[in-house]
Amino acid sequence: MYQAKLSDENAEIADWLLRLTTTHKRWGFGLCFLFLRNTKGFKWNHKRVYRIYRELELNLRIKPRKRIKRDKPEALSVLISYQSGLVYGFYERLAKRWPLLANV
Repeated sequence: MYQAKLSDENAEIADWLLRLTTTHKRWGFGLCFLFLRNTKGFKWNHKRVYRIYRELELNLRIKPRKRIKRDKPEALSVLISYQSGLVYGFYERLAKRWPLLANV
């Protein structure tokens, strides 16, 4: 039977992953691995770290944030009719330029 030779290092990787995922709950594997590689300076292989990450069952889906429920906007208090202001002026100018279009 195969026995892992570097089980002490695997335990250290598991310890780091557990600490990172408890302090930073929204971090996935990528952020955890890059933190260990770039910030802490560990030179572990990403496939090895991911294998341990999956064994610890940390690769479960991160629950999305809840959406904010917004109230529906209120209805407009004043309805715009064809006789009011700008709209009436627009149709008046249209009738002067193109009388056939204004009658549609």
